[in-house]
Amino acid sequence: MLSGRVSIKDWCQKRGAKGDHVVYTAEFTVDADFGEPGAIAVANRHNREFFLESIVVEGGGLPCGPVHFACNSWVQSTRELPTKRVFFSNKVL
Repeated sequence: MLSGRVSIKDWCQKRGAKGDHVVYTAEFTVDADFGEPGAIAVANRHNREFFLESIVVEGGGLPCGPVHFACNSWVQSTRELPTKRVFFSNKVL
């Protein structure tokens, strides 16, 4: 079972951040028997698009260690594009 919708923590504090990179965090839960995440869905509920470089899913319950998602893509606001963006992990099989 996957957790419900989660939000980025401390979005307002970092909104005016200067520099090339800003790191945000979000917490969610999955059942122990879920397995390795292969994709993640992202919805941007803010007014402007943002560039999403990567996502790292990590936690003590993952059997495989951290899972990296190389996004390198703009994520449009749900006002402009109501569908979620789906990004896939970069694991080589």
